[in-house]
Amino acid sequence: MGFYEFLVQYWPRLMSGMGVTVVQFLLAAAIGIAIALCMGLMKLSQNRLLHGAAVTYIEIFRGTSLVVQLYWIFFVLPLFGLTIEKFTAGYLAVGMNIGAYGAELVRGGILSVPKGQWEAALAINMSPAQR
Repeated sequence: MGFYEFLVQYWPRLMSGMGVTVVQFLLAAAIGIAIALCMGLMKLSQNRLLHGAAVTYIEIFRGTSLVVQLYWIFFVLPLFGLTIEKFTAGYLAVGMNIGAYGAELVRGGILSVPKGQWEAALAINMSPAQR
């Protein structure tokens, strides 16, 4: 079987698989961005409870491999009564893993802003959210 015959025979299955991959990517990216923003800001918080929760989340998800996280989400959570579908477990685990790494990027990006820029934003009366 040549390459052309292979493509003709399996093209529909390849396109179907690509569609699933794109949807998984988009869902995982959306979850990862949301988690990264929340956890990055929580890690900068003065509130010890928020800071501690963010540090715990980030260290757990950055300290374990994605395969272990997938295993826990899909196989271990049902033992505690929380069954998650395969598709959902996939993008949820990847999104949560990406979110932990992204949280450090958010934190580092905020901390890299020079002190003078924070003072300038305060001087022109920007709200904390705008700063």
